[in-house]
Amino acid sequence: MSDNSDNIDELLEQLKNDTSLTHSASTTAVKNNISITDDNINEYILNKASRLVEGGVDTIDVLRETVLAASTEPHEIEAYSELFKAVTGAIDVLNKVNIQNKKTKASKEIKEMEITARKELPENKGNTNILIATREEIIKGFLKDNKENLIDADFKESDEEEDEK
Repeated sequence: MSDNSDNIDELLEQLKNDTSLTHSASTTAVKNNISITDDNINEYILNKASRLVEGGVDTIDVLRETVLAASTEPHEIEAYSELFKAVTGAIDVLNKVNIQNKKTKASKEIKEMEITARKELPENKGNTNILIATREEIIKGFLKDNKENLIDADFKESDEEEDEK
């Protein structure tokens, strides 16, 4: 049992001496004064997630040597594997966020291109071959174009037609 407590004491001493862990704890205390708003929440989440992933990867590198040693306890191996699983899960989530952001950006660009394409096309206000006019206007239009082909005809009513009236 004293062998286990020696290992734990040794690990605690290594953690105390590790400057990257103590440095990150002091910078966290300074950065807690950041106010989170709707405008900067995405940046805040991405910064914290990236720091979490970087810290996890650094810790995995440090613990790898301990876990690979022959005198490793099962709970240490389990902790190492849980840490590894958590870090890979965080990386996966960041990747999904990145992919979603790219899809959103591409979708926005496509919509903007569709809108500019619609603006460049002439507006079709229906069938442009429709002419609205009265009968007299249409006849006058035909007569203007065909004056040389115009035939004057005088009609005289016959006597029979006059009798019927």
